[in-house]
Amino acid sequence: MRSIKRIDETAESILEKYKGKNSGAFDKVNLSDLLNKLISEKKVLNTRIDYILNVSPSNEVLCHAIELERVLSNLIDNSIGALKNIDSPQVKIF
Repeated sequence: MRSIKRIDETAESILEKYKGKNSGAFDKVNLSDLLNKLISEKKVLNTRIDYILNVSPSNEVLCHAIELERVLSNLIDNSIGALKNIDSPQVKIF
């Protein structure tokens, strides 16, 4: 369900950006929280992969939150794809 919500938010963000709304507004995002959320989603579909996250809980960034989420999700997906034929696969995020 979270993946569906994220897809909906991404689509809405793209439409708003295309229409010229919210183009300059930045969000304060806790990087650890965002990565934990994404990893939780990925674990559901990729149970054989071990995810190791070593990011300070106090790391916050100013960004377009939906775009950052999409980029990080794609990077994790690419990592998962590269681990198809690996024994004891791990995705490490530092």
